[in-house]
Amino acid sequence: MNSFSFESRNPAGEKERFFSELRQFAVDSGWSPAISNEVELVIEEWWTNLISYGLVGQPHPLIKVCVNTNSRSVILEIEDNGMPFDPTLRPGPDLSLPLEQRPIGGLGIYMIKKLTRQMHSERRAGRNILRIEKDLTRPVLGTGQR
Repeated sequence: MNSFSFESRNPAGEKERFFSELRQFAVDSGWSPAISNEVELVIEEWWTNLISYGLVGQPHPLIKVCVNTNSRSVILEIEDNGMPFDPTLRPGPDLSLPLEQRPIGGLGIYMIKKLTRQMHSERRAGRNILRIEKDLTRPVLGTGQR
């Protein structure tokens, strides 16, 4: 089992450093480019949501990301001290509506759910803990070959 963790009290300022370290971890762990891209998409979407909504007004923002892998899956655990939020309770978007009639929001969470095997959320000790499992053996979006 390989693992990687990152903690930031300046999530907006340290986002690029986190993703640089995550990319190196993915290479060292032997992930395919397609799997690496999908894991990045999932974390990027969640990190952006935290900065844009969840941590707004938090004087001491905190994000912790733990990545644990085995040969078949990756477990992402993202912890934050933002406002309480459980993305697993969000309904999926109504994709039958024309784009201009859809309410804003919800597509990022929908994408995370589609790219991963399962998602669990809980609130503990004033923190949101999002646990996501992703299959490492088969990308959802394709091979990533060009």
